[in-house]
Amino acid sequence: MSNLKAADILIIQKMIEKKTKDKGLVWDFTNASFKDFVESYTGLDIYDDKYVSEDGGSKMKRLKMFLKVEENIYVIILLQGISEYGKKRKYLCKSNIEELERYIRKLKRLEKKFEI
Repeated sequence: MSNLKAADILIIQKMIEKKTKDKGLVWDFTNASFKDFVESYTGLDIYDDKYVSEDGGSKMKRLKMFLKVEENIYVIILLQGISEYGKKRKYLCKSNIEELERYIRKLKRLEKKFEI
């Protein structure tokens, strides 16, 4: 389980929704391209049943569940991918990129703290 708090995940959701046409979507991703995107960064299948929330299985709900239930290392890798993609596509403003980088640094510090 990641060390992101519910408020952190909500902030990440709002960053993405700012440049997304409809709720439940994640930027310009189709189901197939979102699956490929997450898998290319993490090796994990975002369409696995463990990422379905009680509210359903939209791309955004799956992303939020992923950020909640996955290990920090996978969350770090995916957030780096989201930041990179958001920069390239101009979906994230500078302050959002900095915010994502703060979450990434925080999770990396926590990972190092628990390394043996």
